[in-house]
Order: sequence, then structure tokens, then C-alpha cells
Amino acid sequence: MTKDNKGGTAGGLSRRGLVKVLGTTGIASALAGCGGRRAASDNGGGGGGGGGSTDTALTFAQWAVPQDSQYNPWNSKNFAEPRRMLWDRFMRYNIAEQKFYPYAISDWTFDNDSATLTVRDSLSWHDGTPVSATDVVNQLKLDMYTGGSLRQYVDGVAAAVTKQDEKTVEITLNQRLNEQILLSYLQPKRLVAKDSVYGEYVKRADDAGGEEARSKVISELQTTAITDPVGNGPFKFEDADTQRTLLTKYEDHPDAGNINFPNMEYLYMPTNQKRWNALINDRTDGSATLFMPANKLKQLPDHTHVGLIPRHWGLGLVFNFRNEHLAKPEVRKALAYVIDRKAVAKNSGAGTDSKLPVEYPSGLTGQFSGAIEDRWLKGVADTFEKYQPDPAKATELLESAGYAKEDGTWKDGSGAALQLDISAPAGFTDWVAGAKTVTSQLSSFGIKSQLNAQDTSTYWGKVYTNHEFTIGLQGWADYDNSYPYFHFDFLFSSTDSNDYWKVPERFEVPPLSDPSGEPRSVTPGELVTTLTESSGEAALKQIQELAWITNQTLPVLPLQEKLAQTFLTSDDWNVPPADSEKIQLYWPTEWLPRTGDWTAKQG
Repeated sequence: MTKDNKGGTAGGLSRRGLVKVLGTTGIASALAGCGGRRAASDNGGGGGGGGGSTDTALTFAQWAVPQDSQYNPWNSKNFAEPRRMLWDRFMRYNIAEQKFYPYAISDWTFDNDSATLTVRDSLSWHDGTPVSATDVVNQLKLDMYTGGSLRQYVDGVAAAVTKQDEKTVEITLNQRLNEQILLSYLQPKRLVAKDSVYGEYVKRADDAGGEEARSKVISELQTTAITDPVGNGPFKFEDADTQRTLLTKYEDHPDAGNINFPNMEYLYMPTNQKRWNALINDRTDGSATLFMPANKLKQLPDHTHVGLIPRHWGLGLVFNFRNEHLAKPEVRKALAYVIDRKAVAKNSGAGTDSKLPVEYPSGLTGQFSGAIEDRWLKGVADTFEKYQPDPAKATELLESAGYAKEDGTWKDGSGAALQLDISAPAGFTDWVAGAKTVTSQLSSFGIKSQLNAQDTSTYWGKVYTNHEFTIGLQGWADYDNSYPYFHFDFLFSSTDSNDYWKVPERFEVPPLSDPSGEPRSVTPGELVTTLTESSGEAALKQIQELAWITNQTLPVLPLQEKLAQTFLTSDDWNVPPADSEKIQLYWPTEWLPRTGDWTAKQG
């Protein structure tokens, strides 16, 4: 993303919208049949360890046809799941602890407007060449050239990222940046950009005479398919056919000693239903994340454990601020008092524990861990409005805004019925279930409301981006990020909020220190920008201020917070308990084998 796009992607579709379109409509056709769970043991496949183990291949699923998959991360077409074990991420992040741990980057230091990164010793590519600082420079530069979030914090990519020695990289920023924000940008990156493969693109982009010339280089990169990848992770690419990708253990990886099985395999399973059945029938050993409804969960073997991992994200109602009714804060607040978020979470969770009702509509995530009251709103939580269902308060708010209830229907000053319909992506069945609950509750209160569920691609590509909705559905936070800056940036400074919802730049809000005092004019977007440079107590106060503004203005109405289901099997494998903090990672299937917490049982 570029700064100008404020979180959007080329073509105007937001990053969150694009993820949803690709995730729902970019999936291949039905599975024709695939090898069994222990198929790799019949194929040799190399690798040490695993002697006497009851299972010699850790087996997962992949969306794309294996032999059609490719491994260039800057080409989104058919970028396949085996990437999780082929390359190492920069760092590891434990969600429960909210703490970063070294990985491919073994050390880092910060000095106001610069950062120094050190490459892990003994980390090598699968062809035996050492991973170097040049490879890290390549990774950072290509991410920035292709619109990565760090681009907005450097003045020029070519000069901003430099190799200091064979193992050290320096990033020069154009401002002081909160360490938590910078680490959040760096941590998820996989170190893919081997110099012999990607170095030419970096050099050409650095040397390009202008944006047009550079765009041609990047376009070429983004259309290049790599089918024979050279990784640096604990498993290396062996082969792929129509049904399976086979990886074999890379004995020279620094963490190879933690792994006692020789193979990993990814079976072609392009639908949720096939993945459900594979877990039920013991054809796969787990799944990073997969939503499974209650009726399917009941069919799982006892040795399949279901863990819950917070996504720091969930279903929200977004308002079209061009609508004369929704532009009024009294109406948005009235809706919050009408809607029973517990019922929405229950119905959208399909009988599972994967959806929690939002307790504090404030832009803050972490309801499941107590982080909101205990950390972000410590000392001020009681000041915030929870908007528990209260028809009397909703009535008072609507009447104060000039509406009246006649014959059971709310009407505006002209006598027209208050009609607030909800548009939804039909393919998001859990969201649709939640939206049905909302329309029912609004209608019962006397606000006319119906659900308009459109084809998923039509919703994201047209209805949502062209603000052709009254109330729409969208995630209300920046998923997989726990630090509040990212959520407030989305709510007040993103393409979604600015271009699709038309959220105003300024609001009138009473001060947090005196909630009954005279409202004052605030500009949340400016406060978000200030937060990027703040740390410690100053940052906490700014977070509380932004949470208060969100709570009082409701640019979106957060309904539920999602917990992702993750699956681990223990019949042939040693795995942590489902409630262990060890699985609070994105994702256990790629981290636990590396740390020695997912090993084969010995026969």
C-alpha cells in the first residue's frame, strides 16, 4: 500500500476487501481424489529423523492444484500453502504475551528514526548458500516497491535500506516510529528474496529513471511464476503433482534438531467441506485455520484438538455517512442500543465458541484476554459506554433527533418511515447469519430493515467500493494486529473509511476527562498520525483518546470479535493442549514443528 491510497490497493479495492474476494472466489474446483495421510512414507523423500515414528509425514491441505502452484510472493496467483515451511519469517509473535521473538532476524535495535536488523547465524538457503544481509535488503525493498506499508515511512526506497555488513541491515526512516508499529510491520515477512533469484529486480527498480520505468520492472516481477523454489526454512521443496506437494526435511536448518519426521505434504483440497472431511476421516494432521460449524466439530475424532486464536478482528456494521439518517450520531447510537450483540455473535458463530460479542465498542480488540480493561482502558473503562440493549435509550435518542414512532414504525420529520437496509456478501455465511439477526432486531424495534445479500464479488467490487449501501458489512479492525494504532488507522485514515464509508474528518465529542462537559471539535486522523511517533504513557493516553472518540461517534458498530479455529491431532503426534499459550501464533502449523512442540510419536 502507498500512503496516498490510505490502506487501499491498486484499482480501488481495499486490502481487506481484496483478501475476502480472493479467499472466497479465487478457489479452485472440486477435488478429484488424493493420497492418504501417510502417502509420503511410500515415496522415500529423504530427510533424517523420525526413526520408528508412527507417522513419517505431517500432512495438511492446500487450496491450489499443487503442480499449478507457484512460489513468488509478489505474484498472488496460486501462491501456495507450502510457503509456510519453505521460508522463515523475520520474527515470531506470541499473541497471548504480545511479545516478539527473534527468528530469521536474530536481533534488532532502534535509534529514533532508524532500525538495525541482524540476520540469524547458520541460516542458509536450500542450495547451501548462506542467507545474507543482501537477501534481507532485497526483501524489504521489494515489499516497499510493491506497496508495502513501510513505504510511507521512507523518503526513497533505494537509499532507505542498506547493507552494513554481511549480516546487518539498516533501515532509515523519515520520522520517529513507534517500535511496536515497526515490529508489527516487520515480523510477518517471510525471507524469500534470495539475491540470485530476485536481486536483478531490485537493481533494476533501484536504477529505474522514474516511476513509469520502475512500474514496468515491478509489473514483470508480479507476473513471474516460480515453480521450483529455493527456500531457507526447515523443509525444502521436493516435487508436486496434481494432488500433492511433497517437502523434505532440510538437515542444515538451525532448528532441524527439533524435528523428528522426514516429510511434510500438502494435499489438494479446494473447499472447506473437503477439509472438514479430511480432518474427520484422519486424512490430514491439522489445519492452520479453518472455520468448522458445530455439526462438523461433533464428528471430529477425540484426538483432534480445536484451539482458538484471536484474529483481532470481527464483523461490524459500517455506515454510509452520505445517508441523511446515519450521518446523525443519535441514529448510530440508537442502533447500538437496539442491537443485541450477544445474539449476533451466537448466531454468526454457528454453534461454536469462535465469535465473542464486543463489550466495548471503541475500536479496541482483545475482549477474550481482558486486554481492553486491564491494559488499554485501565483506569478509564467505567467512563465508556457499553451500549447494552436498551430500547428506552434508543427511543430517547431517536426522539431527540426528530423522529417519532407511529403505529409501531419510526418515522422522520416528513412522515417517511425510517428504513435502514443492510447489504452483505452472500458468500460470507457467518456474516449473513449475523446480519439477519440485526435486521430482525431493528424491525422488531420499528426501524424498517431488510437484508440485501449480493454475490460476494459484486459486493466487494461494486456495492462496497462504490458506497452503494446504506449499512454494509465489513471487518471493523485491522486483523491479526493487536496494537490499537492499526485499528484506528483503519477506522479514520484508510481508503475504506475515507472513500467507501465517507467518515467525516472532524467530530464533536465531549472530553474523556469530563464526559458531561461541552463537546469539542476533534480530528481523529491527526491523532492517529501523532500516535505513530508516540510510545509509553504518551501513546497510552492517545490510544484512550482515540478509543473514546470511537466510542462516542461510532464510525462503525463493532458486533463481534472472531477467534480462529486451529486444529491439531494427537494420535500420531505430540502437540500442546488446545488451551496452551504455545498455540497463540499465526499459525501453529508452521511454528510448532520449528520449536519442537509438534513432533512425531515414537513407535
